[in-house]
Amino acid sequence: MSYSAKIIANYFIDLACQENREITPMKLIKLIYIAHAWHLVVTDTRLLREADQIEAWRYGPVIRSIYDEFKQFGGNTITTLAAVDVNEKKCFDEDKDTKEILNAVWEKYKQNTGLELSTLTHKKGTPWYQYYKQGQGDFINDQLIKQYYIDLLREQKATKGA
Repeated sequence: MSYSAKIIANYFIDLACQENREITPMKLIKLIYIAHAWHLVVTDTRLLREADQIEAWRYGPVIRSIYDEFKQFGGNTITTLAAVDVNEKKCFDEDKDTKEILNAVWEKYKQNTGLELSTLTHKKGTPWYQYYKQGQGDFINDQLIKQYYIDLLREQKATKGA
């Protein structure tokens, strides 16, 4: 099942609050993007609903609804949750598989700043690089995102095996 990006945002904000960690709009957007990518790899389905497309902006992949919702915080810590649909939240709350992916992304990247995550998503060859730097379009294709993260996983496995 796919969800509103705001549902996913609130989940990461809650995790940050539980651990007394800062989470800025940039960090939040990058975490959601990375979670969407891994959800594509693991489940072969979108994490985010179709309305929440990944856009290629100057500073990396962006989900416009999340940018618009939290832009007033600038580079500061987010201190509020987004308003979400109660029924969608209930479905999300029961989705253990999706939460498992989100928790894994959180554990891997929670120590990174928004700028550090932005650097990761800006590397040559990333989906953002292919769309923004090479002018392939405004919205980053899910298949390209998925393939990039599959390749990244293979690289990590090969490095550990060497």
